[in-house]
Amino acid sequence: MLTFFIKWLKQICQIEPDNIRCDLYIHETYKDKINSIIKYWLRQLPIKPSNFGTVYFKKHKINSNRRNISVEYKGLIRVIVKKSSSLNRQISGWIERIGQLIAGSANGKPVAFGAIYRGSNPCPAASLRLVRKRMFSLNF
Repeated sequence: MLTFFIKWLKQICQIEPDNIRCDLYIHETYKDKINSIIKYWLRQLPIKPSNFGTVYFKKHKINSNRRNISVEYKGLIRVIVKKSSSLNRQISGWIERIGQLIAGSANGKPVAFGAIYRGSNPCPAASLRLVRKRMFSLNF
């Protein structure tokens, strides 16, 4: 899922690879395995080592009911997009436009049936034709 998300950011949203960073959250009891865990994530994700950000360690609790204590535990990855305000507005515009096409506009009428008011989002809605074209051209 993370691989798909990062490729979606790069190919559909046209985010430069240098603006995508991944941080790792892991329990401090795995400090001795941190290098192998980072190598694991670099093999799994389409990012460069320079885009791998900070490693955060979670404090160990003695009375913990943790279930993720197996050998397969590799922590949690957080994907961060630098300068993402415009990306957030663009995605909001896509969501609003898709909602209009499916359920109607803000005044209750479907866009196809004469809705005049198209919502208050300041971001222009994306062309669905362009979104579809980019969505089906993802290379895995």
